[in-house]
Amino acid sequence: MNKFIIIFIILCNYCFSQNYTGKLILTTRWFHPRNSMDTLSTLKAIRDFKPSRIDWVYTNDSNVTNIFKKLNIAYSLTANPMCPDSSGYTTQKLRIKTINGETYIAPWMKSWKIKTPYWGCVNNPEFQKLFLDYTKSLVKLGPDGIMVDNPEFNARLERDKLIGCFCDHCERKFINKKFRYKRNKNKLEEEIKTLIENSKDKNFKKNELQIKYEEFQINSVTKFLANWKKELLKTNPNLKFFCNNYNGEWRKYHLIFDGGIAEITESNINDKKLDELYKLSDSLKKSQLFNCNSGDFSLHEKLLIYNLKHNRDILIPWDLFILGEKNRFYMDEKKFNEIINEY
Repeated sequence: MNKFIIIFIILCNYCFSQNYTGKLILTTRWFHPRNSMDTLSTLKAIRDFKPSRIDWVYTNDSNVTNIFKKLNIAYSLTANPMCPDSSGYTTQKLRIKTINGETYIAPWMKSWKIKTPYWGCVNNPEFQKLFLDYTKSLVKLGPDGIMVDNPEFNARLERDKLIGCFCDHCERKFINKKFRYKRNKNKLEEEIKTLIENSKDKNFKKNELQIKYEEFQINSVTKFLANWKKELLKTNPNLKFFCNNYNGEWRKYHLIFDGGIAEITESNINDKKLDELYKLSDSLKKSQLFNCNSGDFSLHEKLLIYNLKHNRDILIPWDLFILGEKNRFYMDEKKFNEIINEY
């Protein structure tokens, strides 16, 4: 290679290092190759992108975490509400129940062919123990942080217009302890079913019972996460806690965490909205990283340029779930470096 070209490349990298003070962080949901047919390589991605840390990794394999340790790269490990309870499966006993008695599956997961579709209920003592034990086993693998994907747990059902979980644990706790409603179980369920049916009307307004039950579910999630965090800190007081705070929101239960590692929609990838979202996380003294769950490269480029321009930490999108598609998104190393050098 011409020596002048080499000098130019060195100068470009030097200028970038002088101007940009944020961190490069790689997200790889799984460690690749996952099997003999997998042509991808997480190690190659690490060599190509040279991240200072790796986040949002699903693994409980010490062979994988030992590789990160040998490379001297900080990393966080991930758990979610589908934490398995029986030989890699999610049984119905520990899970969220809808008002119709169905075991809850998130809308975007219904088409997935997985062994763990069911979300755990935070008011179920057996699930509480399961989740704590599993994440304690992750902490033993030496991560710098633990991430919870879908940290809304029971509170997610509010967004699906299902109000909340109606397992025995939730109903008993709500009727007997929380709001002292003079209702029996059947009366409560009849009213809730009517509310859910009426909520399909665009002019529907929540009544006191629905508001109280949804608040009860949110408070249950918040208390569950606070107690869980307290227990994990006993094993490692320096542990950091992250969550997928979708679109950069900070609800009551998100505030338990030290930072957000969020999927963000296309409508939020503009300077005005990103300024607002980062201003919010800064005011709360929370770290914030964003990825876009789209296969459109221009959106990832737009987000990358914003972070470069504003000296924000960059979450390099590698191995991302793309909403509505079977394929996943893997940032191309050459395109990534082109954007950095152009900037």
